[in-house]
Amino acid sequence: WALPSSEVGGWNITGPWKETDFNQTLQILMEKYNTFPFFKAYVGPIFSDPKQTQILFDSKVYSFIYFLQVLRSYYLYLLKLGKLMGGHPDVTSTYISLAFSFISNLQKAVTPLKTRQEKKMLFYRTTIRELQEKAPAIDWLSCLRAAFYPVQLNISQPIVAHDMDYLKGMSQLIEQWQQKRDVLQIYMILCLVRNLSPALSRQFQEARQVLADILERGTRDSEMVRTERWRKCLSETGTFFGPVLGRMVVDAFRAFLLILAGLDSGGSGTQLPPELAGMLLQRKEIGWFLEFLLLSLSLKKKNCFRWEVAPWSVHSYYSLRRHAVVFPAGMFRNPFFNIAFPSAVNFGAMGFFMAHELLHSFYEYVLPKNCSVCDVRTLPQGISCLVKQFESYSLKGYSINSTFTLLENAADTGGLAIAYQAYKNWHAKHRGVKELPWPGLSHRQLFFISFAHVIHTLLFFLISSDLSWDPHSPPPLRVLGSLRNSQDFARNFHCSSKSSMNPVLKCRIW
Repeated sequence: WALPSSEVGGWNITGPWKETDFNQTLQILMEKYNTFPFFKAYVGPIFSDPKQTQILFDSKVYSFIYFLQVLRSYYLYLLKLGKLMGGHPDVTSTYISLAFSFISNLQKAVTPLKTRQEKKMLFYRTTIRELQEKAPAIDWLSCLRAAFYPVQLNISQPIVAHDMDYLKGMSQLIEQWQQKRDVLQIYMILCLVRNLSPALSRQFQEARQVLADILERGTRDSEMVRTERWRKCLSETGTFFGPVLGRMVVDAFRAFLLILAGLDSGGSGTQLPPELAGMLLQRKEIGWFLEFLLLSLSLKKKNCFRWEVAPWSVHSYYSLRRHAVVFPAGMFRNPFFNIAFPSAVNFGAMGFFMAHELLHSFYEYVLPKNCSVCDVRTLPQGISCLVKQFESYSLKGYSINSTFTLLENAADTGGLAIAYQAYKNWHAKHRGVKELPWPGLSHRQLFFISFAHVIHTLLFFLISSDLSWDPHSPPPLRVLGSLRNSQDFARNFHCSSKSSMNPVLKCRIW
């Protein structure tokens, strides 16, 4: 594969390089190749009013840069890219080392998320004019006009920065490295090649896969199972053509509604209410994909009925920016939910995830100074208890960063308790539930088994990222910690007071 030298200017790894204008190259990368080497910029909701949207900026984070076990792997990956592009080994090694030095310095400008949360720096409202004054190395208006064309932007355009200090530090770093303009060019080209590698030849994809293996399993001995080709094709199609597959889901659901409507021509109860059917099916038939792309750039009022994620996704989440908890349609299928399952299974799986995500909406209250109505003694005790508990755990010799995973651990423990209480409330209203076909297994025990099963399944499907930067504890420890903190679990499984699964001290915040 050859670089589009006439556009981006090439690089000196493969031969003589004629210096090009920095901002012009950056504009081309952002506009034509969706490559943002130094920062992230996208359209999203305003924190104070999720129905309104603005352009938001965030830092370019290479989390693994701080972890020696994968640092060399990423360096070798960049080196491989340079060689695949035709670079001489010695020249490539020299310039990749310089580019790697720039990446390391770029990461030093990133403000830790916890610091930004504590100092209320996550949503800094400003304008393009102020951004230009504080981070002058980049021609912001020209770059943003190129990236978000055909949206009309001006110097007074309101924007939101998630890490303003990073943008200022990034600008200073770029100015310092302008004397080594060729290194900045190499870094930008590496970002472009990495971004395009899924569409390049097999050699590029294999290099990317080797890096992915390392990032996914750290230095663990077990081999990562290679993805079957049909799964890869489906995954890539979903990534690049999500709206197209989304329409297939809509069409399938629409066909189901038509079948449902035909079951009862008299309309005595099996038909969907016309107003709801109209809401679900109302959309333009022409220009679906283009319309989706244009809407994603729109700065107009947000349509509350637009999908935030692909409908087949199985990953629920809480969006701080949108004040919303999202449960994709894919989660309302096996193994999370099925109307034919015993309710204990559904509450233990889908019920847990719902409670878990809802608790994230109270995340600020886990910080004692942000909760004026909280018990100032009990809350810190609960936090300290959870931190110490997960700090004592390890997985295959790796310890847990329990301070970093605190919010997820709190949501796991609290989510399990809430889901179980919800199941008990349901069970009290539905007497005469059929006995399970497995002797000695109660419905309440099945609830906890369902929870453990669906969490542990994540280990197989997701293949947990490195423990040092994953905000969740590893699936086995999520199960272990949550169950040890549950008095209901100990009671239903008749755990003795001496059992490791029934410690005297049980941690809980919610």
